[in-house]
Amino acid sequence: MQCINWNKLTEKGSVEVVEQEEKRKAVEALLADCSEEHLWACIVAFQGEPLRTMSGLPYSYTLKEGKHGGLTKELWVDRRENSKSITWSSVRMAFQNVLKMKESLSEGEKPYVKRPKALGDIRGISYIYPLFDQFGLIETDPDKNGKNGIQLCLQLEEASVHNEAEANTEGETT
Repeated sequence: MQCINWNKLTEKGSVEVVEQEEKRKAVEALLADCSEEHLWACIVAFQGEPLRTMSGLPYSYTLKEGKHGGLTKELWVDRRENSKSITWSSVRMAFQNVLKMKESLSEGEKPYVKRPKALGDIRGISYIYPLFDQFGLIETDPDKNGKNGIQLCLQLEEASVHNEAEANTEGETT
C-alpha cells in the first residue's frame, strides 16, 4: 500500500490521487460485475487518460456534455486534428463479444484477444481494444494466458466468419 503525505500534496497532486482512486474503484466494480453500468463508469473515469492503439499510436478521448447537463454516450477520440467519435453502441457490441468469450473460461480468467478485429468488425475497435485491456477485461499478452486464450480468439473469429456467411446467404432461395 502506498503511503501518502497529505500535507505535501499540491492541489493538482490531490486531484490526481482522487482520479486514480476513482479509476481503481471503477475497474474493481467492473471486474466484480461485468455490467454495462460498470463499463460506463470506467469509460467516464478514464476519459483524458493517455492510451495507445495496438500499433502504438497515442490517443485519448473525452465525453461531451449533452443538452440537459449529462454526459453524452459518445467517445471523442483526439488522435489527430479532427476528433473521431465512437458511439456507445460500438463499445457495447465489443463488450458483448468479450462477455461471450468469457463464458467458456473459469471464474476470474480473462479472454486472450490477439488483435482488435478479433473483437468484431466494429467501428472504432482500434480505440476500444486498448480500453478493454486497460480495464482488465481482456488479455492482450499471449504469454500471460496461454493456449486457451488463443483458442477463444480463434473461436470468436470463426464464429464471426460463420455468421457473416449466414448473413450473406439469407434471402437466397435454394
